[in-house]
Amino acid sequence: MATLQAPMAAPDPYSATQCMLAYTSHTSKIRITMQKINPPMKYFFNSLAIYIAISILFTGCLTQASQTEQAHSLVEQAHQAFEARQWDSLTPLYAPTFFQDKSPEDWKITLENTTAGLGKLTGVQPTFEQKDPRFGGDFYLYGFLLQYENGSISETLTVYSSIDDDVLKISGHILKTRRNTKS
Repeated sequence: MATLQAPMAAPDPYSATQCMLAYTSHTSKIRITMQKINPPMKYFFNSLAIYIAISILFTGCLTQASQTEQAHSLVEQAHQAFEARQWDSLTPLYAPTFFQDKSPEDWKITLENTTAGLGKLTGVQPTFEQKDPRFGGDFYLYGFLLQYENGSISETLTVYSSIDDDVLKISGHILKTRRNTKS
């Protein structure tokens, strides 16, 4: 049972690996073994890994900053318009895509009918807030409970900022009315 071993290449201190070919006669198998990477290549791969990690960190700095404060301000403007029932000051806050299915005039009528009979707005309670960054832009989702004298409205607002422009607009608005029943 003889074992023959022959290096495939002469040992070179600057080669990436040293490969050995071993043939064992009793099993008729060839085994290739790889030895450790020598120090110069180890430094090269470590440097490459550090370079990649740093480049990933710096690309994060190039992305758009959060517009959470501006989104909060837009939502506050919407609630001020609700409190004063000034629907004309509310419609410019919406994105043009919001009015694809309905006209701004129809939306004003919907808002007036939704709040009719509820009385004065007495409070605004936040129920949730969420930021949802996407490839095309950032979505800011807000939930509120608008409390009126004679009922309440569960409100969900979606504020959108496209990556192409920094303009924040309301892209979604859901209102669910709950009226107090008189006993």
